[in-house]
Amino acid sequence: KVRVAFWGGAASYIEERTWSEDQKITRRRDGTVVLSFSTTSRLEVISWVLSFGGEAELLSPKGLREELVQKVEGIAGRYR
Repeated sequence: KVRVAFWGGAASYIEERTWSEDQKITRRRDGTVVLSFSTTSRLEVISWVLSFGGEAELLSPKGLREELVQKVEGIAGRYR
């Protein structure tokens, strides 16, 4: 089970689609949208979250979030 927060144009995009049979979409007062769903592919989730650039944040699970942080740091390191 993963939870991802979205804002900006990504929030509207997320609300318009079905991502998983067990998904839950919650809109916060600040306009942020949180999508919760089940998945079996860690790599696909990381790639998918990265595809939204600065308009998405993987909230949980903690281990997957840490893996994403390592990927982002590695990417940033290549461009320094």
